[in-house]
Amino acid sequence: MLKSEEERRYLINSTKLKSQFSMNETGDCPGFAGLYEFCQLSCGGSIDAAQVLLRGDAGIAVNWGGGLHHAKKC
Repeated sequence: MLKSEEERRYLINSTKLKSQFSMNETGDCPGFAGLYEFCQLSCGGSIDAAQVLLRGDAGIAVNWGGGLHHAKKC
């Protein structure tokens, strides 16, 4: 069941959830309004890139929004 916007805001700001997922205001993974939707878009870009590669439509695919600060330059 979908939650109301008020319930979603409460959950985003829940201290228990933030500590459970190592999210805080000063760390490297702060929570923010729209986080869930942002993650959907980021993940969707990676899935789309994989589909393009599997179909053979491209030899290289990049999701510039995927990984962000967790990506490493090798």
